[in-house]
Amino acid sequence: MNAGDPRPRSHGASLDVLIVGAPRTRLIDRLDQLLTQANCRVRASATVTPAESGVPDAVVWAGETNATERGRDVKRLRRDLPGAWVIAVCSELTDLDVRKLVESGATGVVEAQTVDQTLVSTVYAAVSGQLCVPDRLMRSLHRPTLSSREKQVLALVVLGLSNGEIAAKLFVAESTVKTHLSSAFAKLGVRSRAAATERILDPDSGLGPGILAITRPHDQL
Repeated sequence: MNAGDPRPRSHGASLDVLIVGAPRTRLIDRLDQLLTQANCRVRASATVTPAESGVPDAVVWAGETNATERGRDVKRLRRDLPGAWVIAVCSELTDLDVRKLVESGATGVVEAQTVDQTLVSTVYAAVSGQLCVPDRLMRSLHRPTLSSREKQVLALVVLGLSNGEIAAKLFVAESTVKTHLSSAFAKLGVRSRAAATERILDPDSGLGPGILAITRPHDQL
């Protein structure tokens, strides 16, 4: 828990929860119903106006945007409501989505299709100061470990070289370059060269170009 985080709350406490998302959607209505049944004081809004409504204990954000935009939305909520924990509800979550959300300040992440089983427990875990994300995506929070060759290939991708150019520079077959890229993409939680480059160069990703440094000559090739 960071020094700027809000104060943890106990599981038995009655919580004031703000749901932020497009109004009158089926998902928003279900989130409202589940939290109300859990004895939370719930209000929903498409925008955040803390000066008028007060800072809630928790904000449940439900949005369908890409990973970068989701991260920006969560950062904005943490900035505008500094005393509230943020829980993000999204469909089709990937490793990159979860990393972006947590790095941006979300303390809980819920898959939209599992809200009936996980929303309430995630909200209470989050306001207790615990990080709570889907188990299948937990690996995304660990810093990926790349082999020396994967680092070399990714470094050349960041520089803009094609697979053929990388193969020529490293004196390997182009198929070998593709194999290393496929493995590296999986570790980074991305699906394309552009996404890998963005993640490596993103100052908020927790990685940075330093992840490409080859520090031990016996790193796996």
